[in-house]
Amino acid sequence: MEEALEWVFRIVKLIPVFRDLWTAVQEQDQGKVFAAQMEMQRQIRQQQAREEFLLDDPDEVTAPGVK
Repeated sequence: MEEALEWVFRIVKLIPVFRDLWTAVQEQDQGKVFAAQMEMQRQIRQQQAREEFLLDDPDEVTAPGVK
């Protein structure tokens, strides 16, 4: 259940980018399409970096929320 919620939060953060990408495709504006794709890539990589940082935390011995 927790994994499903994590994925929901990840997707919700990308909704504005999907909207911009959809609009750019409808307008057939290659510059806007490229910008939206780059923004999506940036956000995905930023999220991956956050997750790797949390996994590498030596103080985090147990799963989050487990005492």
